Amino acid sequence: MISLTLFLLGLMTPDSDAAVADAPRSGSYAELSEDGRSTCGQADSNRFELLLAPGGEPPHNRSTNVGEIEIRIEGERHYFVLTATPDRWQFGGGRQHTVGIELGGVTSAFLTGRLTLNLERARSSADPSVRTDALRILDARYSPVRRGHNRSMRVYVADGATPGGRMLRPFLRCGDYPE
Repeated sequence: MISLTLFLLGLMTPDSDAAVADAPRSGSYAELSEDGRSTCGQADSNRFELLLAPGGEPPHNRSTNVGEIEIRIEGERHYFVLTATPDRWQFGGGRQHTVGIELGGVTSAFLTGRLTLNLERARSSADPSVRTDALRILDARYSPVRRGHNRSMRVYVADGATPGGRMLRPFLRCGDYPE
């Protein structure tokens, strides 16, 4: 009976080791230059800082918050708290609205607004044998109101491009999330 219970629990577990490995990694990311070189050392490059809770699971009992992201696209910097979705490459979230308890860098604070963030794994080289941690931002949108007109929606990235229409190149992982 115990082995049957353990077997059933294993089926219900949402994450296997492979699923956890197939998720974005926390770290500092910078957009590759036009010629494919790293821009990690350039302060004015498009970049983002991503912090995710270990295993992608909320560290708080009463919160779905799983991390944070600071995005700098075309010189504008924006900070958001991330919430979990069933897809480890998509996130909800918003801006921190209340004070919360922080565990492992993840706050349990209540959020305001509505963030939609979609990431995907990317190749940083045309040579498929070159393996690096690189991500693409497919979509990043924020509305300061949870419900309402789309006029309030702020689009940072849509279909992999800036609001001006420039396609973003892959973002190369430069190192761990800054402390």
